[in-house]
Amino acid sequence: MGSAPLAKVHETIVQMSRGSAYYQNEERKSAATDAKIARLRAQLAKLPASAIQHAQSAAERTMRDLEAARDVSRTIVHFDMDAFYASVEELDNPSLRDVPMAVGGMSMLCTANYAARKFGVRAAMPGYIAMKLCPHLVITPLRFDRYRALSKLVRGVLARYDPNMQPVGLDESYIDLTEYLAARGLTDPQPVVEEIRQKITEATQLTASAGIAPNKMLAKIGSDLNKPNGQHYLPGDRDRVVAFMRDLRMRKISGVGKVTEHTLDALGVRTGSEVLANAGLLSLVLSEKAFAFILRAAMGIGSTRVSGERGMPKSISAERTFRATTSAAQWTDVVTRVVAEVAAELKEKHYGARHLAVKVKTSGFVVRQVGRAIPGGRCVSGEDDLIGPAMAAFEDAVAAVGGGGGGAGVELRLIGVRVADLLDLDARAKQGLHRFFGPSSAVAAAAEVKGDASPPSDAEPAVAVPVAPKDEEPGTRCPVCDTKVFAPGAPNDEVNRHVDECLTRAHLAAEPSPPPLPRPVATAVVAKRESPAAAVARRPAKKQKRTLHDFF
Repeated sequence: MGSAPLAKVHETIVQMSRGSAYYQNEERKSAATDAKIARLRAQLAKLPASAIQHAQSAAERTMRDLEAARDVSRTIVHFDMDAFYASVEELDNPSLRDVPMAVGGMSMLCTANYAARKFGVRAAMPGYIAMKLCPHLVITPLRFDRYRALSKLVRGVLARYDPNMQPVGLDESYIDLTEYLAARGLTDPQPVVEEIRQKITEATQLTASAGIAPNKMLAKIGSDLNKPNGQHYLPGDRDRVVAFMRDLRMRKISGVGKVTEHTLDALGVRTGSEVLANAGLLSLVLSEKAFAFILRAAMGIGSTRVSGERGMPKSISAERTFRATTSAAQWTDVVTRVVAEVAAELKEKHYGARHLAVKVKTSGFVVRQVGRAIPGGRCVSGEDDLIGPAMAAFEDAVAAVGGGGGGAGVELRLIGVRVADLLDLDARAKQGLHRFFGPSSAVAAAAEVKGDASPPSDAEPAVAVPVAPKDEEPGTRCPVCDTKVFAPGAPNDEVNRHVDECLTRAHLAAEPSPPPLPRPVATAVVAKRESPAAAVARRPAKKQKRTLHDFF
């Protein structure tokens, strides 16, 4: 049985969606994209040819710099489990293997098996539309516990070849085979990858596809080229990489979405070679960040850093999609449950947060997000500490989508909570008193180099590495006298004692000399001597220049 014609699938989706809030929202986004493209074209029409030529020359210099830093020495493999959720359901219920089947619900599907995909059914499609495309489609609910268990088995296999394997969700992972191959004197990674895929099948009874390439971006593209249960190999050769990217459509690259594709297409740019030929023009119309990403991708340059240690995330979030409702009680219940989920993850990872944001989406797909700092600049992780700021931000978000009318008439279908400005509470506790003082410049520079030689994103590490001055003493410098340097790991008692002494000296130095006492007048009555405590109490209050509280 062949696949359903794409035109028919598209027509069915339009017919089923027309008039719905989702369809209207998609039309609004499409109109906004078209307006943006029209503005870009108008801007380009006003540019003199000399400006575009100058921009192209600058872009070519950037390309030469990128080319000089290109690394094709690594052997990176991206593994992608084939239709993972659907395959797990077929494994546990063999009767589903020969029928069109999807996993999810009537509101949204997460994935579909290959039999269902022939009818145009795909992930992120509403179940009711999928049923229209394929009336005999079987939809099964999600079972994440089962998916996690099998994903753990897959990771166990991959870890034998690269202990630093990097999972990406439950169904994707990267490994770096470079050291494994070198230790065994191997040059061809293909037999090894076939062996890994076979061991995955033996452990899970599921299949995986793989892409082998000099970097993660190319490996991910390759894993999709011979699905299902296949692999693609792109050798670490500069000319082979350039040839591979020359005619590759940019939409194949992870991170290039529908809007970016539409924008590039309107500018006559579809493939890698067309990006390079029009790099100057793109640098004038795209943001600096977007242009840098597109240019590197078109050259086939990507990250080679594979690590299971992701470091501290920038944020932690959770959200819930539900049947659209105007019930304030249901909204409150959702906010409470989402906050509890975020708090549980903070507690599990021993993080604290200093910023919180709440996102809401209406039945008309209008999205608003309101964020705020945790009151008092505190770093919190408990549900009780988060719920107050979350509810306050939620009320503001509802008011924003309600057009100033509060929550009257608002119908929500999604609520999300995100916390950011995170702090590692374990590391903070280990620092003790030292956490209140800034490290010396040498330590700060060294920490900056060591801490992020590889950024958390997939960006390549910087070429230039700052070096700490050799004449600077390592350790923590006293913030009061600015002369005493404590050795790394100095006891808190020692630091506390020295700071107290410095503060005392600073206070005494700031005290003016007392004025001369007036000459006593002779009298028959002997004046009662004033106690030291009373004298101190009577003394005018002096503003201390620095106190220990200044550093807390």
